[in-house]
Amino acid sequence: MHISPELIDLKQIKPTFGCLKDKVVVVTGSTQGLGAAIARQVACSGAAGVVICGRQQDCGKAVADDIQNEFNVKTCFQRTDLRQVEDCQNLVATSCKTFGRIDALVNAAGLSTRGSIENTSPELFDELISVNLRAPFFTIQAAVLAMQKQNSAGSIVNIISISSYGGQSYLAPYVAAKAGLIALTRNVAYSQRWRQIRCNALNIGWTETPNEHKVQLAMGKSENWLEQVQQSLPAKSLLQPHQIVMDLCWTHYWRRLNRSNSGCIVGRLVGLANLDLATSLDTDRPTNPYPKSS
Repeated sequence: MHISPELIDLKQIKPTFGCLKDKVVVVTGSTQGLGAAIARQVACSGAAGVVICGRQQDCGKAVADDIQNEFNVKTCFQRTDLRQVEDCQNLVATSCKTFGRIDALVNAAGLSTRGSIENTSPELFDELISVNLRAPFFTIQAAVLAMQKQNSAGSIVNIISISSYGGQSYLAPYVAAKAGLIALTRNVAYSQRWRQIRCNALNIGWTETPNEHKVQLAMGKSENWLEQVQQSLPAKSLLQPHQIVMDLCWTHYWRRLNRSNSGCIVGRLVGLANLDLATSLDTDRPTNPYPKSS
């Protein structure tokens, strides 16, 4: 089975009544999957400008052009390697140079390369920490400094994962990074509350994206892994990017957390996931981890 962009169904994004009217928003990891869905929602929600980023120039430019042409919202692409702190800083600088400001930042980029406590190398650990924790840290830093210079309120939303509560055994460095991002979210929310710069997080479950298909195949799963997994879930489906964006991130979450009248909502961690993920997805757990002694 090949997961095509059509299955992600980004164009199911619906307008949310201008909740981001005249705002300039930066979205990381926005050339595919959930990040691309967020960028589209931002554009159709009245934003004045959208900055998207990724490492692939051709793909990023195509996504930016598609959003701009469909929603008539100026959208620019900044080639960014989030493993490089300078690139994180330049992303915010691009927003300020292109649009004169930044009003909101969504940290949607992330790596979920597999690694357990037994087999994670220092190189793999450093890579996941750099993209999933260090990059959001310095992107947030740049955004906060820009918002302070503008003397304006702002909003930061970090996309996290329910794996941050412990997760599967093969996600050890990923879990460590996402758990750190939760703490960072609360720290920034507390430190910036008097400046009306809000920082919140969306804690999501297993989501169907093109990259997830690649990851599953790399783990040795069959082409029809998705059908097999879905049969084990109550909803018979993984989360879809457009569902996350429409059903929670925007209809209930973004519209509350990024409008000027939501200043009291800060440091919140909002969850969206299949409730059985913590047990049903850890397929490598022992059948009987605590055998009775003979």
